[in-house]
Amino acid sequence: MTSATLLHVLSAHRRLLLAGALLGVLLAALVALFVPPTYDSTTSIYVTARASGDDPTSAYQGTLLSQDRIASYRALATSHRVLVPVVEQQGRAEPAEDLAGRISVTAAPESTVLSLTVSGPDPVQDAETANAVAGRLVAVVGELERSARSGVQLETVDPARPAVRPSSPGLATTAPVAAVAGLIVAAGVALVRHTTDRRVGHRLPALSGAPLLGRLPVHPRRARDGSLLGSPEVTDGARRLRTAVTARGGNRAVLAMASAVRGEGRTTTALALAAAFAGTERVAVVEADLRNPGIAGLLGLPPDRGLAEVLAGRATLGDAMLRWDAAGVDVLVAGGPGAGLGTDLQGPAMAGVLALLRERYDVVLVDGPAVRESSEAVELARLADCVLLACRTDSTDADELTAAVDELGAVHVTPMGSVDTGGHASDRDAEPTAAPTRDPDVLEPDPDRPGATGRYRHRARRALPGRSR
Repeated sequence: MTSATLLHVLSAHRRLLLAGALLGVLLAALVALFVPPTYDSTTSIYVTARASGDDPTSAYQGTLLSQDRIASYRALATSHRVLVPVVEQQGRAEPAEDLAGRISVTAAPESTVLSLTVSGPDPVQDAETANAVAGRLVAVVGELERSARSGVQLETVDPARPAVRPSSPGLATTAPVAAVAGLIVAAGVALVRHTTDRRVGHRLPALSGAPLLGRLPVHPRRARDGSLLGSPEVTDGARRLRTAVTARGGNRAVLAMASAVRGEGRTTTALALAAAFAGTERVAVVEADLRNPGIAGLLGLPPDRGLAEVLAGRATLGDAMLRWDAAGVDVLVAGGPGAGLGTDLQGPAMAGVLALLRERYDVVLVDGPAVRESSEAVELARLADCVLLACRTDSTDADELTAAVDELGAVHVTPMGSVDTGGHASDRDAEPTAAPTRDPDVLEPDPDRPGATGRYRHRARRALPGRSR
């Protein structure tokens, strides 16, 4: 993973990183609140060996003997022979084994001074315990060394005093450390999520092989009832997309909307883009997803005849075209109920329909089925002048998108560009607002149907293909 990728992953998960740091500080605060502070009470014990003479050699040998005994005395300080009498003398309920766990005995290299420390929550009692243990250790060593006649003896140099400040770090010290630890853990989680996440995410241009031309926040629920059409964020996104498509598309009139799987916001994008083009161009929308039609219900148009009837020869293109007055767009819906059964979009009839539409309109948007669910989507992409790929990057599986792009590539079709329909805004932020004056690119809710924010007023009449406006 490159440093640029790492920075991108961390930036994309910045909320997770912030949550990790805050959680670390919170845990540190809880520990400081519920765990009592620890105090260290230390006493010093001097180890000396009586020299056999007054010469320097004897003194040096005595020092070496004292240093040699240090390791033994450190172990002896936490033995039962030393601690059990102390526990009994102080009347403590704490077992000697537990007291031994709170005692540490240290000595600097080449030193003959032992530092005996008792750690605990009560500095006064622990200071008394440290002095008692030191006294008992001096007595036990005296007994042992007298029987061995070694001449080594111990003496308490500095008695323990109650500690004033706790030895355990306070919140001011632990909070920054805990915050950094939380950040590290959160960064690890972010990297794991990035490694295991199969969603498309920011990889849409790389996986599709096409530049990202725009973003439309297509909320799945609001896309089903049509309430996104006319909302400010979708209208603005469609206008930006129109500019990008125009810059890359040139004079190519037939633009096929494609997606890897169903539910990618393909239909909403096609309708919003058609409304954006309608301000300056003659625009038609063709619903070519005959198995899962929805545009007629979405726009409130009569689905009595459409593309299926035209392909079957039961209606002419002029008779089947409808007018979506709110946007100034002509629409060829899928057709009547069940009309799509057995209809072949891969035959010459579909190519003929697109040829007629190409002559009569400046922009023709074809909303076909999902590539991974129907082979007809690939044929429609082949017949179109260019293909625009819609993808919900926050949920679409990267393997599905890659497979769809491969299927298009098999017929030498490369998407002109891609549209990110994921990362939708919240319902509250996405509510459509009425404009004070009519904008040809903004759809107006039907005032005669209160509460039906997804429906728009249309004139249910037949459109005349090729009619200039």
